[in-house]
Amino acid sequence: MLKIFINWEKKINDSLAGKEKVDFEHLEKDHRKFIAYLQHERLVHLLVMLFVGLFGLLSIYFTLLLDEIWLLPLDILFMGLTVPYIFHYRDLENTTQRWYELGEKIKEKGKTHG
Repeated sequence: MLKIFINWEKKINDSLAGKEKVDFEHLEKDHRKFIAYLQHERLVHLLVMLFVGLFGLLSIYFTLLLDEIWLLPLDILFMGLTVPYIFHYRDLENTTQRWYELGEKIKEKGKTHG
């Protein structure tokens, strides 16, 4: 998934740099579609991250409450999954912000060339 986003961002940057001839109105529409797709991905990952984190906290709570050591691997699993989700969500969020800025640049470029 990340590879698709990287390739799209490279295409946009190349277009803005004038490395290829582009219809900026069409490019803006395509970019909006990609942003909508990215926002959907971001929402899904946010929900998964929150639930995994919540289950991790609940698991730790019950491990401490019940004083059962056999629940410890479950705690480690949930917390081990939460950390990569946080970093992945951060990457999705940063990509979204960069793409908003790219969208503005596409608009500006379209006004000057269109």
